[in-house]
Amino acid sequence: MRIRLFRTGQANARNHAPSYSCRGRRVGNVCTNRASVAVAKLDDYVWPQLRERAGNVDLEAALEEFYEAGVAVTAADQELKAFLEGARIADLGPDR
Repeated sequence: MRIRLFRTGQANARNHAPSYSCRGRRVGNVCTNRASVAVAKLDDYVWPQLRERAGNVDLEAALEEFYEAGVAVTAADQELKAFLEGARIADLGPDR
């Protein structure tokens, strides 16, 4: 099961700490069990477990690399789609 949490709020906002919360929708249905949690509380719980499981892996560097790879894949996909929209077999020539 995959859960999507969205970060809301700002740390410096008056009387409001940032939090993760679900949007209340799942596959077109309204979720009747919405949840939210303070960012600090969840991060304090999750990060030590991630560090323990990851061992010597630099998690922040790995997450940054993962993000950059996602950006590169998205750009390549857009480039391929643009190419295929204008491509014609006659222009491409025979297979070799």
